[in-house]
Amino acid sequence: MKKGSITLLLLFCLAAWIHGQIISSFEISPGQLEKVNGLSTYLVNLQTENIDLDFSSLSITASEDLSDQILYYENSKDQQDHNVRQLKEFNHSNSKENWISEQLFIEGDVRGVRFSFLTIPTAPLKLRLFQIHKDHPRPNPQLSFLPTSRSCPCPFPGYLDRQAWCPDNNCPPNPDPVSTSVSHLIVHHSAGTSVSTNWAFIVESIWDFHVNVNGWSDIGYNWLVDPEGIIYEGRGNGILGAHFCGTNGKTAGFCLLGDFTQWQPEPPALASLTELLAWNTCDRNLDPLGSGFHSSSGEILPRIAGHRDGCATQCPGNAFYPTLPDLRQNVRDQIDFACEDLQSPTNLAGETQSATSIALHWNDNSLDETAFLIERAEWTNESYVQIAQVGKDTIEYLDEGLMANTVYFYRVRAIND
Repeated sequence: MKKGSITLLLLFCLAAWIHGQIISSFEISPGQLEKVNGLSTYLVNLQTENIDLDFSSLSITASEDLSDQILYYENSKDQQDHNVRQLKEFNHSNSKENWISEQLFIEGDVRGVRFSFLTIPTAPLKLRLFQIHKDHPRPNPQLSFLPTSRSCPCPFPGYLDRQAWCPDNNCPPNPDPVSTSVSHLIVHHSAGTSVSTNWAFIVESIWDFHVNVNGWSDIGYNWLVDPEGIIYEGRGNGILGAHFCGTNGKTAGFCLLGDFTQWQPEPPALASLTELLAWNTCDRNLDPLGSGFHSSSGEILPRIAGHRDGCATQCPGNAFYPTLPDLRQNVRDQIDFACEDLQSPTNLAGETQSATSIALHWNDNSLDETAFLIERAEWTNESYVQIAQVGKDTIEYLDEGLMANTVYFYRVRAIND
């Protein structure tokens, strides 16, 4: 591949703003390259007259490997270069044919960016640009709420559903979602801007990058949380995501919006994340302080794990990751002390009655339950399914019609409808 000092200059006029945002893709061919001052530079002008940007998002796709070959610069209103660094590859790329850069989040006061190529590209580059006007705020949408789980006293916190963060319906979900039984909760950061006047647009830009650049069927995360503590529905509960380096089975992905390489997340974001994780661990009978075998990766991982625990990445940030033990303890405390609960039944025990039946009995510690739910799992202590409901003050149940030579796990929960 030819080495050299080649410059590509592109000063382009943005298309008309529609609903306060613009999304555009454009291609740069090697024939457009020009040598300027001995630098291989591609310049993108982000500012136009009378436009006050909230943020821009930009990514590059190439048909050849450009790892370690692109330097990235930002030029702010002071005409000085900032945030000079090497452009990274998106390490969760779904493409086997193309090299895809990381998604760049560029704050609104940046006038332009430039890319210096250490190696001349031999094929066209594709750029994807997503921009949001600061003066086009979203309407104040209503939070959605899930009904309280019958298997967990912790309420699911209020959140913005897809219709709220993408009201133009330009961000459809996966038409063929795949269910997964979650055993591990994976914490991420978006590694992008930590400043925005409208975080819903940030979520929409991530959806655009994941779907229209990387080729995924939907945004990769199950849930996202902004610095103000607002929760956004991604793929939702129990749906297979795309966030854990190809070993997504039995995981759910939770992304805090912002870059926590040097700074901690804001307290409202941590509070909402704690509530999300409390519901998810409680509902799935997972110990937030524990670890377990993750079958998709073949590793023993914390039930609440950081992205880097299973992948070659710095996510969820060098400043945030060391505090995950505190997050796990806060989740445990949320379940134990902040969630309203009936007194749980205790001393659950079972006795084999025959080759196909087991008798269960337990202690009833509550005075106001209306029923008990009997749940069962096969072979492993996860993926429970409700098999029966018995009346208040009941302390025993006979499970019949079982398969011989099978390991069964049980749990009993008090409810008050």
